[in-house]
Amino acid sequence: TGPILEKVLGSPAQPVRQVERIILMVQKELAERLQAGPGSKAYGALSVRVRYLAECELICRVPPSAFQPPPQVESAVVRLTPRPAPTPARDPCWFSQLVCRGFSSRRKQLVNALQGLVDRQVVAAALAQLHLSPTARAEELDLPDWLALSDLLLEQTPKLAAVSGRENALG
Repeated sequence: TGPILEKVLGSPAQPVRQVERIILMVQKELAERLQAGPGSKAYGALSVRVRYLAECELICRVPPSAFQPPPQVESAVVRLTPRPAPTPARDPCWFSQLVCRGFSSRRKQLVNALQGLVDRQVVAAALAQLHLSPTARAEELDLPDWLALSDLLLEQTPKLAAVSGRENALG
């Protein structure tokens, strides 16, 4: 579903703004991921990126009995309303890369998960400057936290703008 979402919503670097709203029927677990907030088990990189691009609303659940033959999974209908980011990232490609890396190892603290992109001490200093826990994990940060961290790390490490290069897909 990631490529389909990227086709209809775009990416943080190249959002699609040609539609007013998008209504999709998806597997219930994906609907939960799209709507998930910080701290929830379903919250991940996809949740953050979709929040950056659109408002997501669960319209209804669709039980397996609504289909013939009934599938073994539940479905849900979601409405995505594209909108500009509340506070756009200075470098949307870097923002996407950072979020993707942060969630690639869910159980790791950000200072460790972001290694290879940014030095541990730089991440620790940025977290402290943003009044975030030095032991923060990706699933603890909301969209504004991710945006602030992305911009601050970019500011503190100017070479990152050239390195951020291309963006990963939504899913």
